[in-house]
Amino acid sequence: MATPDGYLFLDREKFAEAFAADLPADDARFLADSQAPWGPDALAGTVVNPAWRDKPSFYLVAGDDRVIPPPATACTCPSPPMSRPSSPRPPREPPPEL
Repeated sequence: MATPDGYLFLDREKFAEAFAADLPADDARFLADSQAPWGPDALAGTVVNPAWRDKPSFYLVAGDDRVIPPPATACTCPSPPMSRPSSPRPPREPPPEL
């Protein structure tokens, strides 16, 4: 959904299904209410020097994400994107070294 000044945010009524499906309803509602709108220009931004090239890092790709498509180059687990709050456990295998 877009605000009158052009910023975007997820529809509050659809937020839980799309982004927090495995959280308790109260937690999903809180996240929907507290999301920060973002500008569509963020999709066209260019990163010149990504920090992950110089800093050791890893991330978890939620395999059941309905908002952000999971890339093929990651340690993937079958979970929605709110896996950390709903299942605060580390992945079974460490991510591959870059």
